[in-house]
Amino acid sequence: MTKFAKLLLVLTSTAPILLTLAFVEYLTKKNWEIIIPLISIVGLFVCFCLYILSKAPNKLEVFSLNSTSVKPADNELVGFVLAYLVPILNASYKEIDFLLMAFIYILFVVIAWNSNAYHFNPILGVLGFNSYEVTTRENITYVLLTKKTIRKNSDVCGVCQLTQYMLLDVNN
Repeated sequence: MTKFAKLLLVLTSTAPILLTLAFVEYLTKKNWEIIIPLISIVGLFVCFCLYILSKAPNKLEVFSLNSTSVKPADNELVGFVLAYLVPILNASYKEIDFLLMAFIYILFVVIAWNSNAYHFNPILGVLGFNSYEVTTRENITYVLLTKKTIRKNSDVCGVCQLTQYMLLDVNN
């Protein structure tokens, strides 16, 4: 399940690129044959991701986390925002180069997958999830996805491991 969960988290982290592309298409050509599928794909990514997040605590092992530090995980913000705005660079043209946009999107998915940077996810943020970096006593750092506001180490109780370096708080 962890590779599938990671894939869905990567795809939802890239969803704003598709939304921006749909918006640019609306501004330039108002081509609903492109806009509606793009928005539908984003909707599917979000639904599948929420399904995985809701089922994970029942399917994965739940364990206690003994953390030594907790801090917000928002250090990739600038890179992601730039990637989300790439389709706007194409807006000055009369027609969007979808082949170029597909290449940039696939490149971004590959980079997010391999860098484990997919935790910056504005879609999940809108849905009420927060990301925190938690460090264990073994000095391993994970990203914790939770709906709670974490202020101290003891705020983190039961978790399950979604991906190699991402945990889900099961006490949302």
